[in-house]
Amino acid sequence: MKKVLVVSASLLICMWVGLGWAAEPIKIGLIYPLSGPIAYDGGSVVNGAKLATEEINKKGGPLPGRPIELIIEDGQGMPAQSIAAAEKLINRDKVVALMGCYRSSASLAVQPIAEKNKIPMMSVVSSAPKLTEGGFKYYFRNTPKEYMLVDVAARYLITKLGIKKVSFLGPNDEWGRAGLEAWTDMMKKNGGQVVTADLFMTGETNYQPYLTKIKSINPDAMAVQAETLDGSMIFKQAKEIGLGITKIGSGPMASQKFMELAKDASEGVYAILPWVHTYDTPGNKAFTEAYAKRFPDRGIPDKYSAAGYDGLYVFADAITKAGKVDRESIRKGMTMVESKRLQGTIKFDAKGQSHPLAFITQNKGGVPVVMGYMETKE
Repeated sequence: MKKVLVVSASLLICMWVGLGWAAEPIKIGLIYPLSGPIAYDGGSVVNGAKLATEEINKKGGPLPGRPIELIIEDGQGMPAQSIAAAEKLINRDKVVALMGCYRSSASLAVQPIAEKNKIPMMSVVSSAPKLTEGGFKYYFRNTPKEYMLVDVAARYLITKLGIKKVSFLGPNDEWGRAGLEAWTDMMKKNGGQVVTADLFMTGETNYQPYLTKIKSINPDAMAVQAETLDGSMIFKQAKEIGLGITKIGSGPMASQKFMELAKDASEGVYAILPWVHTYDTPGNKAFTEAYAKRFPDRGIPDKYSAAGYDGLYVFADAITKAGKVDRESIRKGMTMVESKRLQGTIKFDAKGQSHPLAFITQNKGGVPVVMGYMETKE
């Protein structure tokens, strides 16, 4: 066994040298759920990052002769597991940057570890507002805060659809609670109100008690904050009980996987998200085709795929900008980035927050049709 390993290592070195990779690879750690109820969505982020890495390395790497190497850990979207993953990546694998985590609660748990070790950390899906309110020097977020998205959604519902009363349904975690706060504030700000609010545990299978309550109240619309699997069950059960009000969901509700799972219950559902493949630009078209070819079992990419893809390119841009691959240089490079990516121009403000686009889509015939979009703002 030992001889086989030695030969394999030698072959690997030869391959790197043959491809022009004489120097050490640039190790970037990823912490995303690869098991459990949100593994599909976590896998989408990782796949997007893998595709970006392959493209970047094919072009020569962020710096001449320095390819990116991804080291991926399963944080399960849970704080304890994500902390363990971060400690391994930082201390054992010696990564120079971290991308993660998935849930905001997990990102909040890892933030102080990254800060203590002076390693740049970027979240590409965690959206709880407090993540950029802690004064962390090494933390960056390449996705809108939850209230940025909800502000766009509330304005659209009220001004375009005449919606005044909304019932909220979301997960009982940092993300869900931030979503409820955002919907409450933004509906009030725009002349509407949240009339009922319920929080569920991720992985529940029976949502009918919540939905029956909403049906009895009969609001103008239902706002659902959920991941792909939970969301598909919620909307299927809403259709089963005849809940015929306007429905708007979080980003996964615009994904191909959601529509496959929810079937006809997905028809007419609105979604608010920072990226959608039907936004017709050359970059989106090229990415969508490349992703579907690279991951045929997944097909059309979703917002999580685009987030992982953009995230790796932003790290690469920061490394190129810095001209070095030590942690402090990469952090400084992140503060100088102004990167045109799928989600718009990525540039971090003084708190480490970017301001990508926000889209309103509606599912029509199995396709998320763009109804409008705008830049997010504080």
